[in-house]
Amino acid sequence: MIASTLSAVSFGGLVGTDAANSSDSFVQLRDSLVFNLPNATAVDIGTFVNGSVLAVNARVTGSGHLEGQLIADSLYGKTNPWNPGSLIKLELGYEPFRPTTAIPEPQSWALFLGGFAVMGLVARRRRRVH
Repeated sequence: MIASTLSAVSFGGLVGTDAANSSDSFVQLRDSLVFNLPNATAVDIGTFVNGSVLAVNARVTGSGHLEGQLIADSLYGKTNPWNPGSLIKLELGYEPFRPTTAIPEPQSWALFLGGFAVMGLVARRRRRVH
């Protein structure tokens, strides 16, 4: 855990890398790394940050990427300097994403088994008729 008593916190520069298989210590510890900012009222994330941010009283802005969880009072976009009418938004994500196979719900299994039962009954009736 990394704690700070600052009221305004800005993440800039390099706080870990965006490569999921990196040997960078921030990447290796990102599942258990927490930036605890109990007094922060303003947090700006302007880079790629590995770890979770806990700032319950803070207004969070940024144009970077947070690779973890965010617990804050509010989340706002920043004005795009190249297009003043639009906002640049903070990306929240968590890597690596591992797709999984679908697991059927109980209702799906019931329909599946019911369909087999109906097919069995139809096949049985056809055998008796012939």
